[in-house]
Amino acid sequence: MSDSDAAPSGNRDGVINVVDALLILWFAIGLEIPTQQDIQHGYVAPLDAKGQPNPGWEINVGDA
Repeated sequence: MSDSDAAPSGNRDGVINVVDALLILWFAIGLEIPTQQDIQHGYVAPLDAKGQPNPGWEINVGDA
């Protein structure tokens, strides 16, 4: 499920906010190692023609 709800890692809170973006940025630059579940939630960019997530192959700053 690509929904950007990445934080807190391992215990998602159902709220998408700046903490989620920060954690995804940390994944993108290698400060944190994402789990498989983090990857499933963190891949959200780019969006397709219908505005739905069409994720790439790695978490990057576009996902934040």
